[in-house]
Amino acid sequence: MQLTTTPSIDGKRITRYCGVVAGEAVLGANIFKDLFAGIRDLVGGRSGTYEKELQRARDIALEELQQRAHDLGANAVVGIDIDYEVLGKENGMLMVSASGTAVIVE
Repeated sequence: MQLTTTPSIDGKRITRYCGVVAGEAVLGANIFKDLFAGIRDLVGGRSGTYEKELQRARDIALEELQQRAHDLGANAVVGIDIDYEVLGKENGMLMVSASGTAVIVE
């Protein structure tokens, strides 16, 4: 299945719109990851731990979006938008949501 942030796919014609689809992932950060990320923040540099969690959440959201599109009979999703939020007490949760339009292309 082809996924894109653009409203169309070059060289492909959309023959049917199946509907809006979305996928979400909410992940909690544990105390050890927070501790090491805090140390990294103090000494500078990037937090590889949080970057990996962010990538994992994005992958889960896109896989869920793709599955929902497949369930509608689509073979592509166009116009994908990905949003990131921190939630919960003391911002202890990371949420990634992805939405787009499920379509059939030929």
